[in-house]
Amino acid sequence: MFEFRPALTLLLFTLIGGLLPAQDDAETLIAMARKQEAEARGKSQEDRQICLEDALKTYRSVLTRFPADSAVCQRAWYEVGSLERRLGRIDAAREAYESALGKEGPDRIATRALDGLASIHRRQKSLEQAEGCLKRIVADYPSEPRAQAEARLDLMRLYRASKRFREAIQVGEEIIREHPSIWRVNV
Repeated sequence: MFEFRPALTLLLFTLIGGLLPAQDDAETLIAMARKQEAEARGKSQEDRQICLEDALKTYRSVLTRFPADSAVCQRAWYEVGSLERRLGRIDAAREAYESALGKEGPDRIATRALDGLASIHRRQKSLEQAEGCLKRIVADYPSEPRAQAEARLDLMRLYRASKRFREAIQVGEEIIREHPSIWRVNV
């Protein structure tokens, strides 16, 4: 006859001892991916690439294991986009940022994804698309005043680079009016 108590004890010791992996949750996987990213710092180009690819796989596993959690998927898509951009795969980064924007989640992540898209568009000289992303941050995310201020600064720089000086001045005045302490240091 099978004894339940010794089997349960063996199972508990195995779990406590770490011989069987515990069920990972999304936050644990995201933390693991961040650690993999951090391990890339200071390594040779080849080792760095391996660490970043491992982190990318971990973020993608979040997407496949937790597809119903929109906020977690939004964050994972944003992180995938950031890593793809670091790895020089701009088209994959753009798709990931767009996927992040297609998910419901914190405004902070959405503004970062839009900023990432704007950066990609600026690099590719698609200034109208970059402008659209930055304007969207300003218009759609009042809960993120810092992101709005940074987007306005980027808009001002974009206008200045495009020789649209009146618009640059107008945006600069908006920044000063809405964020009067933005120019102060250590306030």
